[in-house]
Amino acid sequence: MPLLENYAPRWVEVDLDAIVNNLNEIRRLVGIKTRLMAVVKADAYGHGAVTVSRLLQSEGVEWLAVTALDEGIELRRKGIEIPILVFAPLMANQAGLAINYRLTPSVHSDAAAQTIARAAKYRNQRVKVHLKVETGMGRIGLSPNEAAILGLNMAQDPNLELEGIYTHLSSAASNRESDRRFTEGQFRRLMEVEDFLSRRDARPPLMHICNSAAALNRPDMHLDLVRVGTLLYGQYPYPEAPQRLNLKDPWKLKARVVQVQDFPAGTSIGYGRTKVAGRRTRVAVLPLGYVDGFSVEPVPRPRGFMDLMRYMAKMLLAWLGMSVGEAAAVEIEGGRAPVLGKVAMQFTMVDVTSIPKVEVGSLAVLSARRTTINRWLPKLYLQAGQPWLVSTLEGEEPMFGLRTADTSSSKEGV
Repeated sequence: MPLLENYAPRWVEVDLDAIVNNLNEIRRLVGIKTRLMAVVKADAYGHGAVTVSRLLQSEGVEWLAVTALDEGIELRRKGIEIPILVFAPLMANQAGLAINYRLTPSVHSDAAAQTIARAAKYRNQRVKVHLKVETGMGRIGLSPNEAAILGLNMAQDPNLELEGIYTHLSSAASNRESDRRFTEGQFRRLMEVEDFLSRRDARPPLMHICNSAAALNRPDMHLDLVRVGTLLYGQYPYPEAPQRLNLKDPWKLKARVVQVQDFPAGTSIGYGRTKVAGRRTRVAVLPLGYVDGFSVEPVPRPRGFMDLMRYMAKMLLAWLGMSVGEAAAVEIEGGRAPVLGKVAMQFTMVDVTSIPKVEVGSLAVLSARRTTINRWLPKLYLQAGQPWLVSTLEGEEPMFGLRTADTSSSKEGV
């Protein structure tokens, strides 16, 4: 694939057919009566928000969702036309931009409702909004009582159209009985708001609460719309989730070896000399590091005393140089090459002593958290198993003569 190699010897590969497969599996799960909101925040979980959104739009997805206003603006500038919900609260000076770009704001307070209404009135428009209810996430939104009153007021506002009401589940990806009861409590509190508005003929058309975990586990909570992100990208939301769907993983992180070198026993490898070769070691260098999102791991917070003891025991064994589980490794030339020492900003060293086929240019497949992947990394999109498009922050290069539309605009806020 010479075109890809013109950019860099490391890239993200995305199989668009796998995303379509996952979308169809989700549709089978929720049924034809429930609408889908595909969550494409964080660059579509590292898959490329623009290309993925174009695909989803072409597949008939009814809604998209993003966290930040700039994410929604990017999609509009690239020709995405279907409704886009913005989760995060808007600052006062952002309301006009949201309206200009036909984005659907979330209302998290009475002040936010007034700001959006004023911006809509200035433009002589009636703006659709979704009301966010705080039911137990402890983050953003109004209490159920406040939301009920504000929802009634917005339903009567000539500049606002209350299209939806939603909340965010905090513990749906858990099998613990206490978490299941908490999730049911969140659902009950949202339904209290619905009941209040329904009795006053002010219920909006869309009530939604389900994320990927609840869409999978709680069909009784599907309501009018479900918001899916994790499932769409081929992953179950938690390890014990029931495997009800035939999901396909669309995402791979790849890189080519840029150097191979033999080092004698006793050689220290990488920053801090955290790895000292105990034998003659053949080292391959990959042009990818923590700035790209590789090896970025969250620090775990123990959930109890025994969990804390296990964590401390693992750290002690690691400090003593003893093996603790399987070391981080990459797949290369049919084998697994352990990562050596600390991952640097833009380089990673791996042990290929037992894989003699490895040479400069050999292809490695790495594991990484998708949402931390640097957007500078090129993305290679596949369709029908064949390269279709290379995308970088500088633009797109169709492969094999296929082309995509780029309908940019330059709307500005007032």
